[in-house]
Amino acid sequence: MKRLAIIPARGGSKRLPRKNIREVAGRPMIAHAIACARNSGLFARVLVSTEDPEIAAIAAAEGAEVDRRDPALADDRTGVVEVCRELLARLEAAGDLPDLFCCLYATAVFLEPADLVAAERRFHEPPMPEVVMGVSAFPLHPFKALEERDGLLLPVHPDRVLRKSTEYPRYLASNGTFYWARSRRFLERPSFYVDRLAGHEIPYYRAIDIDTEEDYAFARLVARGMLRS
Repeated sequence: MKRLAIIPARGGSKRLPRKNIREVAGRPMIAHAIACARNSGLFARVLVSTEDPEIAAIAAAEGAEVDRRDPALADDRTGVVEVCRELLARLEAAGDLPDLFCCLYATAVFLEPADLVAAERRFHEPPMPEVVMGVSAFPLHPFKALEERDGLLLPVHPDRVLRKSTEYPRYLASNGTFYWARSRRFLERPSFYVDRLAGHEIPYYRAIDIDTEEDYAFARLVARGMLRS
């Protein structure tokens, strides 16, 4: 079975400029993602999709292949679904479409190769999903959500907020680490939210979605704690 890792890494992040190559634990964030993919032993190819020369140079130095992304697919409006679809369509046209691909986020710095291996294994076990995504439990349950209106806070779920937390259902959410998918089915229906969706759970402290300066500061603190342990 042929597997491909796609690491989308555009250079124009607005909320956290140059986030994909900011350092965590002494290395650019994308270097951790590339190492995770390569060390998993799963992938025939690890491709970094970028329009940015500096990101491309770092990716190549870390042992990844670089797919030079069309700048039209590197703006704020283009998501990873469009990036993966365009790349896979080109591979299909060249007769090189993988059976499975993993869209791995460049900022998934605490992901471990074992996570990718365990998630890929789900494709070979009932109920045979079409997509497997990295998920984490909510640290604060959504039933406790409050909405601000006219300077006051109102419960979003007034009929549930006063229940004991032990009575709450367990909710999971995509955590911005990775999406595995069957390539041909993805091209037929380009979405990671499909009917046959499964998840691989990752503790929240290893699944920090790094989009802001606060996220970045927290990730660096977690990295220091991990290095000391």
